[in-house]
Amino acid sequence: MADMNVQEFGPVSVWEHARDVEKKAEEYYREKAAEVDDNDKKQALQQIADEEHRHYVALDSVVKFLSGPKQWLEDAEWGGME
Repeated sequence: MADMNVQEFGPVSVWEHARDVEKKAEEYYREKAAEVDDNDKKQALQQIADEEHRHYVALDSVVKFLSGPKQWLEDAEWGGME
């Protein structure tokens, strides 16, 4: 999905893709931070990874918000069937 064509997917899928990219970026910077010995470089890479994590959390909130109405509808329709 690296070369994602936005027109082929719904809006939630686009947000999910963006969220996944942020997660991969976070993992990348954490791996690089673990590889370097210089404390200044390590700290800078960890700060970048932390920022990528904040992006991930924000995008995950958008995905949950956009997916919420569907879940709320399913809960309302089937919640009392158990």
